[in-house]
Amino acid sequence: MKKHLLGILVLAIAACANHKDVRPGDNGMNHIVVRAGERDGAERKAIKEANHYCGSQNKHAVFVTEKTNYNGSMDEKDRDTLHNASTAAMIVGNGTPIGSMGAAGYIMSNGKDYASEMTFKCE
Repeated sequence: MKKHLLGILVLAIAACANHKDVRPGDNGMNHIVVRAGERDGAERKAIKEANHYCGSQNKHAVFVTEKTNYNGSMDEKDRDTLHNASTAAMIVGNGTPIGSMGAAGYIMSNGKDYASEMTFKCE
């Protein structure tokens, strides 16, 4: 009996380690929050991790709520403009002062500014 309980405990800990952003909740409702540099990246990562979490139980994720917020230090439109212009400057000005300025702008606008928060059930 003790071996079975120990085995279950080890499996439960291993399952949690592979799904670091998933927070199991009451009544089978699970919660996940993932941060990323782009809105769609945060959403894709949250969905992928939720599906992987449910897949480890031979189930699939059914999403109840989904919300993605921008939490950056500058205005979101300004950030997007700076990010796009900086990327172009790095490509066009590779090895020149323009490329260096582009790299600086890219770094300023490349934080994990988006947080995707989802509630889901495994069915």
